[in-house]
Amino acid sequence: MGFPITFQFIGTEGLKWRLVGNAVCPSISRALAKQVRKELNLNEIHEFFIQPEPIIVPNNDLNIFSSQIFETPPRKTTGSRFRRHPFKDGNITVTLSNYDIDKFNKSRKRWKTSVQYGNGEGFPTFNLPDGFYNELEFIIRCEAKGKEFLDIMNNGFMSKIAKGDKLQEMYEIQHSNNGLLEPTVLVDEVGRMIEALKVDQEKYIQNSKIIFKNKQSIPLKQLFALYAINKISSIANSKD
Repeated sequence: MGFPITFQFIGTEGLKWRLVGNAVCPSISRALAKQVRKELNLNEIHEFFIQPEPIIVPNNDLNIFSSQIFETPPRKTTGSRFRRHPFKDGNITVTLSNYDIDKFNKSRKRWKTSVQYGNGEGFPTFNLPDGFYNELEFIIRCEAKGKEFLDIMNNGFMSKIAKGDKLQEMYEIQHSNNGLLEPTVLVDEVGRMIEALKVDQEKYIQNSKIIFKNKQSIPLKQLFALYAINKISSIANSKD
């Protein structure tokens, strides 16, 4: 708006918003006054009047903003659908869900791994079976940062994955419990873990082993994401 840094808007928060909203920028007021003086054949003012010391009206702290703390998030309804992906890259998302995304049915409390290509209606979704991550392990181990990724996955991360019904329960109350991660946190952790490996520029070239349909070159981190998400769903379902 162009007001001096020391200019005070005084009053309640609502009043201050209204004062700001109704105000005219000082620079616009100055331009208007200049044109009015010109139309009235008055001398142009070349020097600004500057108040050397700010006039501060004694007042309480003008910044009355306080951040809200949500210690008890609202509970989701029983059987709520869950769908989340760690990131999107290469027009691909690797998704953990508790329902068939392409059918948009109700939650069946069985966790699924799926891959989506593109956005919107008409773009295909492919589901992958539990245990598919075993087929990826050797491939990943041969890729850049692959061994480091597998070491992270197989040393501690698996212990954070709950069985299917517990995973659903934590999602509904939106709270992790006893070292087990709520599924939203679990997927976000996968994203952070893979991003930390800094393989953004690396590509996986599909030759004899086609993992992502209709693609020859895919971001390496999506291959890592597929391994992680499928491991989550497989472990969750195997403990039912």
